[in-house]
Amino acid sequence: MEKILSKKIILCHICLALAAIILFGSSLWIVEKQHIYHEMNQVLDQEEGYYLESRMMLEDKVSRYVSDYTLRLCGVNDLLTAQPVLRSSRCLQSLCTYFGMKEICIFGDDGTILLSSDELATGSRLLKTEDARPFADMIERGGDIVLNFECSPIISGGEGLNFMAVPSAVEGWSMVLIGIDQQVAAELQDEIAMSGLMLQIPTTHDNAMFAIDKNTGKLLGKTIGNDLLFRSGFNYNDADIQDLFRNSENGKIIYVAGIPTFLMTRTVNHVIFADLRLASVQIRKITGMLLGIILLNCVISFIALCIIKQYFHKYVFLEIDAIKKTICQIIGGDETAAFHADNSPEMTAIAMALNDWNKNIQHTQKKLNWIISSTAPDAAMFECLSYVNSTCFSDNLPSVLGMEPAQWNELKDDTERFKEYFSALDESKDENGIVAAGEKFLLLRLYKMDQDYFGIIVDKTASVKRKAQQAIDLKRAIDDSETDSLTGLLNRRGFESHVEKKLQKKTGNAVMLIMDVDNFKHVNDNLGHPEGDILLRKVGACLKQQFRESDIVARLGGDEFTVFFCAEMPKDVLPDKLDRLQQALREALADYTAYSTSISIGSACMSSAKACYETLYSHADKELYKAKLAKKSGTKVSHNTVV
Repeated sequence: MEKILSKKIILCHICLALAAIILFGSSLWIVEKQHIYHEMNQVLDQEEGYYLESRMMLEDKVSRYVSDYTLRLCGVNDLLTAQPVLRSSRCLQSLCTYFGMKEICIFGDDGTILLSSDELATGSRLLKTEDARPFADMIERGGDIVLNFECSPIISGGEGLNFMAVPSAVEGWSMVLIGIDQQVAAELQDEIAMSGLMLQIPTTHDNAMFAIDKNTGKLLGKTIGNDLLFRSGFNYNDADIQDLFRNSENGKIIYVAGIPTFLMTRTVNHVIFADLRLASVQIRKITGMLLGIILLNCVISFIALCIIKQYFHKYVFLEIDAIKKTICQIIGGDETAAFHADNSPEMTAIAMALNDWNKNIQHTQKKLNWIISSTAPDAAMFECLSYVNSTCFSDNLPSVLGMEPAQWNELKDDTERFKEYFSALDESKDENGIVAAGEKFLLLRLYKMDQDYFGIIVDKTASVKRKAQQAIDLKRAIDDSETDSLTGLLNRRGFESHVEKKLQKKTGNAVMLIMDVDNFKHVNDNLGHPEGDILLRKVGACLKQQFRESDIVARLGGDEFTVFFCAEMPKDVLPDKLDRLQQALREALADYTAYSTSISIGSACMSSAKACYETLYSHADKELYKAKLAKKSGTKVSHNTVV
């Protein structure tokens, strides 16, 4: 018990320690995660400020860029309107050089280039592309200045230019278009490009920031110093990177090559800013703190376990060992054994209660033995206690079992043999719970509860023998009441009973024969009744010989005999069988031919499932009567069959 309690105490400490570690670790993780999210949120706030400031700068420069070239376009348009002399390709080339343009084109009302600084473009029409659509709309419906800032060629011969157009006031002209070198705009954007903004953000080797176009997923920029993160398996080119960055505005944890990583995003206009940080630092920090807690808990648990173990050993286990020894003495039959406890009031109270319990058990056992021996001397009880390897039983158990003293002494002191003996008896009992043990018949009621085995045994020898004798007497009486004393065949009562049982099970044809001895009275009158009895015995013996054991043969009374049998046979077979039967009977009665003895037979064969004894008997009796009349009239007919 001491070992068990120690194990339980250790187990409790382990469970409490694990609960504390889980609770403390979870708390640390939540606090650390919130701290990381707060830092990431601050960084994203800073990045958002940088981005918005750069956007304002870019918009300002682009606005100045557009205003500048708008003034230049308007100046070119005014010059061409006011000075017709300038309306030539050579003059347009000079204007391009003067105003810093790449190309000047003049369009007619149908969209054809009437004049261009590039002579090869003269006569061309606007391409039918989406980029050219704004200029085509200006020609068709008019409008203000149109700017194509997509750096796409829209005019034949144009390449890599930004285009700007203004409606013309000259008759026959639809608009004046200029081409601007796209490098000029690109230089403006490069000054405040996203990649430059990202380089301004300081990061560590386990931290990285990205700027991604929300619509296209294009990488706009990233920070430097992200070597550990990229070595861990992060790859921006993954197909699901956009899905990875969705729904992460409030922060979430993702796994990069199986490593937990913090992620928080911020969407500003069409740009997604993402901050990624490996959780390895936080995990190492929390792990170190948890290891310290585990070590401290182990030390405290060891000290507490030693103190508790010493206390229990002194005040509990020594007392329990003493109680255990006393219990073993009591089970062994020592009625003088008593419980003692000196170290604690609680154990003393337990010892006093156990002493009272011991006295009550002894008194109860004695009272049970007295009650059993006085009220039910043929009944006995026993109990096998596996946990103490002992058996308890009533005093009369050996006599009920019919055991010799030597055999009983060997059995009672061996718990396993005791249990095996009664288990074997239990397996041999019949459906009524009766088992034969030597010359005795015992009623067993055995039960199992966990590992314990107990039961009640009742000596039913006298009752079983009495019932067996009653059954024999009853069968003899029934047989006597259904047997003809002269021939040994069944009498009328027995015949009716056996036929009724056969008909209840009948599955085929049922045949009944009724016969009597013709001129039997002549034998009695001339030879005397004893000789008549001999004749009847010969008839009975012949019938038993001619029929099967399963067929029912009986003497109904006087010289009348009957036979019943179940058989599947064609209608023309039965007459042959009856002829053979008559021949056998004539041979049996050969000594009485001087008195004209013969046998008349009436038969009835019923195939109906509703055939009953009365129906068969009635038909067979009528046929017997017909056979007798046939003999008297000289007709050679001895039987008929009714189906």
